[in-house]
Amino acid sequence: MKVYVVMVVMVLSLIVCAAACLAGPAPKATGAGEFTRTEDGTEIEARFSFEAHGEHANRPAKGWFKYHDAMGNKFTIDVQCVSIDGNEATFSGPVVKTNMDDWEEMWLLIWVEDGGSPAMDNDTLGGEMYDYDPGCDPSTMPSEYWPVTNGNIVVH
Repeated sequence: MKVYVVMVVMVLSLIVCAAACLAGPAPKATGAGEFTRTEDGTEIEARFSFEAHGEHANRPAKGWFKYHDAMGNKFTIDVQCVSIDGNEATFSGPVVKTNMDDWEEMWLLIWVEDGGSPAMDNDTLGGEMYDYDPGCDPSTMPSEYWPVTNGNIVVH
């Protein structure tokens, strides 16, 4: 009887492990680079970096996005929602660290597109601040988009 129980446990363990292995890695988007945004007619150079990992094997979405610009503005978000569709990713989360008072308690929705080969300036980044959790709903997509320079975005 003990041998039978041990064998059943081993078979069930192998099935669970095989299912997890076949599921593959979590979908994710990663990147870093620069872009130029315009504020009140002034061009502002900005830098970003991020890792956004989608839900996988009962683990929630996770990641971070960091931003700083030539004006000294900076913030970090805690990614809580990730949606991957082909070469595009959408992710969002609350601002958890910033030097801008009006960005505290805000949420950022980011959309990125992997345009292919690195250093070809084909990647695109979009973002918008909200005073509520926008989730990853396509109906709340950012209204501003910028070509990425001196960097790379990878969606996989």
